[in-house]
Amino acid sequence: MEDKSGSSASNASNPTNSDIIALLGRMDLKLSDMDSRLRKLDGLDVKVDNFDRELKKLWLHIDTFTKENRAKLDRLEHKVDSVDVELEGARRRIADLERDKDKLKDDMNYVQSQSMRNNLIFGNIPEEEGETPARTERIVRDFIVDKLKVAREAVDNMRFERVHRMGQKQNQVGRSGAAGSANTKPRSIVGKFCFFGDREQVRSNSRNLSGTNLYVTEQFPPEVAAKRRRLFRRVKEEKQAGRKAWVSYDTLYVDGKQVKEA
Repeated sequence: MEDKSGSSASNASNPTNSDIIALLGRMDLKLSDMDSRLRKLDGLDVKVDNFDRELKKLWLHIDTFTKENRAKLDRLEHKVDSVDVELEGARRRIADLERDKDKLKDDMNYVQSQSMRNNLIFGNIPEEEGETPARTERIVRDFIVDKLKVAREAVDNMRFERVHRMGQKQNQVGRSGAAGSANTKPRSIVGKFCFFGDREQVRSNSRNLSGTNLYVTEQFPPEVAAKRRRLFRRVKEEKQAGRKAWVSYDTLYVDGKQVKEA
C-alpha cells in the first residue's frame, strides 16, 4: 500500500508532456514578442540614424547659410562704412560750398556797395504828379539848398550821374476814396553823384534834418542795409551805456574794437 501511495505522489509532482508543451508554447510566444520588439528597436535605430544624418545635414546647411550671411553682412557693413565716409566727405564739401557761397555773396554785396558808393537816398520828399527825371533832379537840388543848408552856388556846381524815384509809383486810395490822395507815401529818391566829395558834403549836412520826417542816407544792397539797421540799434545801446560805438560798412566797432554779431 505504501509503495502505491508513494508512486502516486511522485507522479503528481512531475510535469506531464502537455505541461511541457504548454510551457514551450508560452516561451515561444515570449520569444516571438521579444523578436518583434527587437525588430522594432532595429527600425527605431535606423530612424535614429536617419534623423542623425538629417540633423547633420541641417546643421551643415545652417552653418553654410550663417557663413554666407556673415560674409554678406561683412560686405554690407563695408559698404555702409564706405557710404558713411562718402557722406562725411559730401557734408564737408557742402559746408565748403556754403562757405564759398556766403563769401561770394559777401563779395557781390561789397562790389554792389562800391557801385553805390556815390549814391544817397532822399526820403519822404513829396512827389509831384507826372514828375519827370529832370524835375526830380531839380527837386533834389532845391532840397539840398533849402533843407540841408548847402550854398546854392555849391549845389549848382554839383554833377549827378542820375537822379530818380525808387520803384513803381503806387496810387493808394485815401479815406475819400480818390486815388492818388494825400495818403500816398512818396517814393524815395536815389541820387548818384559824379564825385564822392559832393556826396559827402550833402551827407554830412543831413544833421539839419533833425526833428523832421525827412532823411538822407547812404544806399547799400538790401542785405547790407538790413544788417546796418541791426548794428545801428546796437550802436544806440552802446552809446547809452557810455561807450563809443560806430558802424563802418557792415561792421560794428565799440571803443575802437571790432565786434562780431552773435
